Formats: sequence, structure tokens, C-alpha cells
Amino acid sequence: MSNYHHNKEEINQAYRRFSAGGANRTIKIIAYSSLGLSAFILLFILVALLLDLPFLSPTVYHLLRGCAGIFAIIFFILYAILIYRCNKSLWKTRNRRD
Repeated sequence: MSNYHHNKEEINQAYRRFSAGGANRTIKIIAYSSLGLSAFILLFILVALLLDLPFLSPTVYHLLRGCAGIFAIIFFILYAILIYRCNKSLWKTRNRRD
């Protein structure tokens, strides 16, 4: 069990180290920005529906929902790329050490 915790701590340190620099940091910032934009659009839709705003036609409502979905998908794709890049770097350093 202690080996599991040791490996988990090592992996967490590697993720922090690999995701902190260069292109990985940029990917992380863009991914979190797209998630924030998606959440903002969904909150706008919620407020507009609660206040029963007249300018929110069904077409605009569906367009905003689609944009929020697209930004959420962009977040998941970018985060998957970030995890892949971190894992690749982790395995490279692990193989060099062995």
C-alpha cells in the first residue's frame, strides 16, 4: 500500500512539473478558458430563462446552447491532449531512469 501512495505522489509531482511549462501551460489556460466561457453562456441562458427576457427567441436559445456545448467539447479535447502530453513525458523520463 505504501508503494501505491509513493507512486501516486511521484505521478502528481510529474504532472505538476510537466504541465507547468511552455506549451502545456498554454493548453491548460485555453482549456480552462473554454470551460469558463461555456459556464458563462449556460449561466446567461439560465438567467435569461428565469427573468423571461423577450429577446431570447428559441433560435437564439438553441444557438447559445450549441455554443456552450462546443466550448465544453473543446475543453475535453484540450484536457485530453494535456493529459496525453504529460503521460508521454512521464514515461519518457521513467524509461531513461530505468
